[in-house]
Amino acid sequence: MAPLGPFHIQNGVRIDFSPWPYPSATRLLIENLQQTVIGNRDTAFIQQLEPDFVVHDLVDYHFVKVAMQKYAHQGLTDRSFEDSLNREEVIII
Repeated sequence: MAPLGPFHIQNGVRIDFSPWPYPSATRLLIENLQQTVIGNRDTAFIQQLEPDFVVHDLVDYHFVKVAMQKYAHQGLTDRSFEDSLNREEVIII
């Protein structure tokens, strides 16, 4: 039986996760979720969400910020740390 192991070594590709704490992305996600048709489901809860409330109260960006500061020496960003957390979301269709 072949050993189970890290197959990324064979193909040179890893699945990556970049935990960027962008409040703008969270806000955009909520705004678009409110416009999404979800079958015959009751979406009253989603419709009542205030995007800014979700951004500031329901999502905790603390842990990812701490990790980003801790590992910033690994080339995380060439901008100042706080500036790197702010961006504008643009979706062009």
